[in-house]
Amino acid sequence: MRNNEHLFWLIQGLTKSEKGYFKKYASVNQAKNNNYIKLFDAVAMQKKYDEAAIKKQFAGESFVSQLSVTKNYLYNLILKWMEIFHGTNNIDIHIRSLINRASFLYEKGRDKEFEKLLYKAKAISKKYELFHFILEILDIERTSALKRLDFDKISAIKAEEATMLNLIQTTKQFQDLAESIMMLFFKKGRIEKQKHLMRNDIKHPLLKNEKNAKTFLAKKNFFNSYVFYYFSINKVDKALEYSQKRVNLFLESPAFIRYYTRDYLGSLNNVLYTCFLLRKMTDMKFFIDKLAEAKIYALNINDESVLFYLNYHILNYYNALGLFETATKHCEGIVKNIATFENNLNDNERLVLRLHIAYSYFGAGDHRKSLLWLNKIINEIKMAHNPDAQTFHRLFYLINHFELGNFELLPFLIKSIYRFMATMKRLSKFQKNILSFFKQILQRNNSNIQQKKQFSHFKKIIQHSDIAIIGSGAFEYFDYISWLESKIENRPFAEVVREKAAKQQ
Repeated sequence: MRNNEHLFWLIQGLTKSEKGYFKKYASVNQAKNNNYIKLFDAVAMQKKYDEAAIKKQFAGESFVSQLSVTKNYLYNLILKWMEIFHGTNNIDIHIRSLINRASFLYEKGRDKEFEKLLYKAKAISKKYELFHFILEILDIERTSALKRLDFDKISAIKAEEATMLNLIQTTKQFQDLAESIMMLFFKKGRIEKQKHLMRNDIKHPLLKNEKNAKTFLAKKNFFNSYVFYYFSINKVDKALEYSQKRVNLFLESPAFIRYYTRDYLGSLNNVLYTCFLLRKMTDMKFFIDKLAEAKIYALNINDESVLFYLNYHILNYYNALGLFETATKHCEGIVKNIATFENNLNDNERLVLRLHIAYSYFGAGDHRKSLLWLNKIINEIKMAHNPDAQTFHRLFYLINHFELGNFELLPFLIKSIYRFMATMKRLSKFQKNILSFFKQILQRNNSNIQQKKQFSHFKKIIQHSDIAIIGSGAFEYFDYISWLESKIENRPFAEVVREKAAKQQ
């Protein structure tokens, strides 16, 4: 994002109610100078930021000569009014307001009102385990107790501080362990010889028993540690068990959903992911409905962006059932709104969403659109993480070109993919087999009958592969066996997937 686009993206990220609130109250308070509202409306109307168009629109207006100053003022004005707008819904802002009011009353000698507000702030902070606020409140209470020479109160404050500091330290340890395991998973993916890297973390004494987790945050990270550990060693059923525990933790304490909305959505993401891998389609539908219900908790653009990204689970659901036409219709809605949320997604989220859009179009038989979305990944995303998805992207890119009959490109692509996987140390037995298969299939003298034999032979190789190879992420994004069967039987890929899905239900 260029520096001169910050105002544009801030305005574009506002909800309809946020825009309405800003215009209503800012218009009253800026009655003498409505240039800011004019600029706000002009930027809000743009699909892409165009400063030249703004200057042309307001040619002759005095503020145009100092447009950067006006933009900066408007930017901060929006932030000011959004702080007020979200004051009742944002717990941190609400607690901060209570503490500030209490401090003011204390300075004015209004001790009873001071204590009442501070007690309220402390109760909310404890409800949401906001220990930093509790420590700040205890420090204010200590000042008040010292003024009154209330030494019993000071002793009680010290004891409470010690308890809080211990909870903070332990909760932080759980967070560090969970993040360490998760980062290894995203950096290394699911490679057998990488398992030992996270064993030191998973064997930590704190992770031996769930009872060691005394706070909501500690429990959340306890479950998350095991979710990503079991993902990494391909025990998907165990990953599902701990993913469900993490979701249930939120459902049993719904107040935390409001405060940790992004974490709750992440929990739903993990449980949906594991349901998909295990083809538990009924469970998947249940948790997709939970995603739809989560819209009421998304109060800001970041939360809405996560919800938007999780559309890929809906695509997953339709694609797994072979309902590719339905999936592509859903893709139209995603594409229509992608510009609104794109800026708030990380590279991994953007990568995964595009991969599933590409797969939806592939299943529907539109290989050109599928390739278009794979090219968008190459041109628009830094693929620094998620090696499993990166590996699939390259293989899927190869398969799309094969379907489009771009045979002259395939030898180059095979060499390129081989080099990439060797460099990334991702060249598994499965990857070697599929690249070897494409080399053979490209032999000029191959008849249709010979090609069918090659497809059949490769299918047998896959079916007799070690289960660890099949569970290593190779089959997570693409149903290779159904694709091979569609070639062998000369049937549409979607038809084969639908038929299998119907038998599994």
